[in-house]
Amino acid sequence: FDVPGPTRATVPAYPKLGATAAKARPPFPPDVALNPSSAEVYGFLDSLIGEMARLFPGPYLHIGGDEVSDSVWADNADIKAWMQREKLTSKQDIEGYFARRVIAMVQAAGKTPIGWEEIAAAGIPKDGNLLVELDASDQQSRVAGARARQLAAEGKVATSRASLRGLNVQLR
Repeated sequence: FDVPGPTRATVPAYPKLGATAAKARPPFPPDVALNPSSAEVYGFLDSLIGEMARLFPGPYLHIGGDEVSDSVWADNADIKAWMQREKLTSKQDIEGYFARRVIAMVQAAGKTPIGWEEIAAAGIPKDGNLLVELDASDQQSRVAGARARQLAAEGKVATSRASLRGLNVQLR
């Protein structure tokens, strides 16, 4: 389960939930993501998370939290207007807003959320009830990973084993 980015199956099936980049990157179709400004998205996710929590008895639910192309949200007039209303100024602000809402849904369903390091860099709740997976293979991931390591050092999140350029590192 990976939101808001890798949603190439979800957005075509539920077009009202998505945002699409204005331009494609040939040979690929335009990038898509869930629309963080849509109340309908959060209703859909709450229902889906509740169903998944019942289907999978384990204590964790991985929500992803990565891979939103910069242009998907930047190209959407509704999202731009929503950003102004919510006083959000960057993609990272949007990711943080989205992550906090989805994390709350996962926790309300009785699960511990897991997400990629981008959610740690996006200002996620610091209550210790989140597992962050690190993949510091590019600059953005290294910055996000540094934030995740900082939160782990403060005892506010737990991080999984990560591969940092071939080195296996166990973080709390």
